[in-house]
Amino acid sequence: GEGADAPKSMLVGCLQRTGPVLGRVGRASSRIAAPRSTAHWKQPANCALAWSQTLVALGSPIVSRRRSTMSAQAAGDAASTAADAKPAVPEVPSGVEAEAAALAAFAEVPTLGKVVARAVGPARAQGAPRDLWLTVNTATRNLPANTQRKASVSALLPAGSTQVLGASVPTEAPADTSLLAPAPSGRQQLAFKSGAEGCSMSLCMWNESRLLFELQVPKGLHGALVNDGYFAAGAAWSPGEDAVAYTAEVPPGEKTPVWCGQESLKDAAGAKGWRGVGTANEDWGELNTGKRLPAVYVLDAVTRTVIKATASLPAEVSFGQPAWCPGGSGLVVVGWQQYNPGSAYAKRLGVVFCYNRACALYYIPLARSGPGGALVAGEPVAITDLGSSAVSPTFNPSGTTLAYISHHTALKTGTHSATATLNTLPWPKAAAGGVAPRVAVDIPAGHPTPGSFPGLYTTSIPDDGFLSDTVLLLNAQWRSTTSVLAVDVATGSVSPVTPVDSASDPLAANGGSGMCGSYSLSAVAGGRVVGTRVAMDAVPQVVVADLPADPQDLVRQGAQPLAWSAVAGLGSSAPLAVADALANLEVVVQSVTPTIGNTGHTFQSTVLMPRKREGPLPALIMPHGGPHTAITAGWYPAYAFLASLGYAVICPNYRGSTGFSQESLASLPGKCGSHDVQDCMDALGAAVAAGWVDSGRVGV
Repeated sequence: GEGADAPKSMLVGCLQRTGPVLGRVGRASSRIAAPRSTAHWKQPANCALAWSQTLVALGSPIVSRRRSTMSAQAAGDAASTAADAKPAVPEVPSGVEAEAAALAAFAEVPTLGKVVARAVGPARAQGAPRDLWLTVNTATRNLPANTQRKASVSALLPAGSTQVLGASVPTEAPADTSLLAPAPSGRQQLAFKSGAEGCSMSLCMWNESRLLFELQVPKGLHGALVNDGYFAAGAAWSPGEDAVAYTAEVPPGEKTPVWCGQESLKDAAGAKGWRGVGTANEDWGELNTGKRLPAVYVLDAVTRTVIKATASLPAEVSFGQPAWCPGGSGLVVVGWQQYNPGSAYAKRLGVVFCYNRACALYYIPLARSGPGGALVAGEPVAITDLGSSAVSPTFNPSGTTLAYISHHTALKTGTHSATATLNTLPWPKAAAGGVAPRVAVDIPAGHPTPGSFPGLYTTSIPDDGFLSDTVLLLNAQWRSTTSVLAVDVATGSVSPVTPVDSASDPLAANGGSGMCGSYSLSAVAGGRVVGTRVAMDAVPQVVVADLPADPQDLVRQGAQPLAWSAVAGLGSSAPLAVADALANLEVVVQSVTPTIGNTGHTFQSTVLMPRKREGPLPALIMPHGGPHTAITAGWYPAYAFLASLGYAVICPNYRGSTGFSQESLASLPGKCGSHDVQDCMDALGAAVAAGWVDSGRVGV
């Protein structure tokens, strides 16, 4: 699914949608049950039975190799008999209960969200790193409730150390709190909470340990908070910390008059009337179905009021991603057009993973009506082309440059995702509009070699990305990993500051023989950079590295990655059974030569499998969706779980995947169903040729 909440069991959820349609590649299986109705597959017992039958048909190591006392023939006969007899109580092969417990154990491993870092105390020497106070947000799957348990933990990380001190007890996030937005200084925090009756939310402003004020926001002012990571990610504090900009749904339109009676009968008998919902709302579909358009609002902490900053802009445009201008003189926001200019489709198409939607930057002046007066929004100005693409506006420290990400190639070609560019505008000159942007990082020509920059594959600029006026850190995909890149916005040079292959990853699992992990920047403070690392064979980690005194060293020719270390005592932890299972996993990233089309465009396929194995394994091919996305090094509990059972899990990044080159990505449109499918089969062939996979026992 597209949302954060996956089905209670990924395996059962898959079967609920498709039924047991998995078969063997190479020879069909007659033991898979016939298609059933939707109601049939909503019964967990039926799904469990179908899954067990599928495992038998695939020659599952669960049934035939590891714990079952039945022979392969007996297991097959039992499955066939169970399918034909349709017993009232489904029979489950021996060992499945233990496997369910293993799946639950993998679900206990927390994922890491945003890491907030604040420098505390003086530096021990001039220019030396400082102590950091870290707060890590985590999420853990609650299987019985089919929800996420969100919590946070804080600790002190002394300078020169990778061991935290005084870690707090994890604090579970209140169920009525949708967002906690700490101020950059750490002295204030705004909590977005559930509102009282008739209100969309409650805004609670805290100063250290004291509640300064609480405001109830009526539904007539705006609707629910928008914090989906696309239209908005968190809230933006003004430089003076006297105002907070955030994104919320616009209020619903007026309802129709009362029909067929009276709305309130009071003390007289009569017919009870009713109202229609009003004007139809064309939403963005997908995850935004039923939601109203987003707009930008500002909480004025001085007058304790809320204003709609985008009130003077067209109502049919969706607004979000607010960024404060230098000195708090206004906001730069992103506006998504109702439909792409010049398009034949005058409809609001989806936006989830669709970066080919026209969007522009708008400047909204903001000033107080007088000393201690209310904030007043001035006349907005469009500062980029309405028919192009501009997201994630971010100012450099001096406020002289406005940087943003452009997905103009996706917009131009129509592909839902493509290689991006990093653009800049001079400030405040660009505030008047009509200034052409400069492309700081362009799209590389041709098909870059594996060790060279493949192009920019990112959707946003981190909050703490600028290290200086010219050096910017970005999280971006680099082939089959996510890396932190240092960019010189003046020259366009790009250098990875995190490892891009397993040989250079100091945190690779199993003594350095594991896969190269994906790194993401979370925060920069006190001369140190804090991030997270994820991989298929290791639980998520908090990582830290010291920054050079001169950030320009990161983008000089021949620059090497930073020296990263895991922060002990603050990352994810795993049950003993999961830790033992991960220690027995092997991950190999294969370079595969395709057999059709341009065979010069090699692609990568990641294979996750048991380290201790006897002969070729049954395999599951996991093609990614999109099609223009990728499976990068990451923490995938379902994949690790399946590999721990004895499967080889094959994850092909077929041609057309992001992270390799625009030329490779553009080779897929018009060939979907042929090149991508054949590339998956070529990835399977490469795993078979390596001796890892039995070609007769493969599922998709």
